[in-house]
Amino acid sequence: FRGRVSDHGQRPFPNLEVYVHRIERTGTQETALREYATTRTDENGEWAIEHLNPGTYRVEYRSGVRMQWE
Repeated sequence: FRGRVSDHGQRPFPNLEVYVHRIERTGTQETALREYATTRTDENGEWAIEHLNPGTYRVEYRSGVRMQWE
């Protein structure tokens, strides 16, 4: 998994926590599984997490005040 976090003006968000959590979907229900990984964005807002098993994942970005976006 790789990504970049930026605002609407394409300015990067450095040092955000990135939380990648494996999920399972059944219809409209979403169930979190035990597999997850975390990292932080670099000065360019970029992040990468390797060695995840195939599947569906939910990606959340968290600031230092624990607000989150997905």
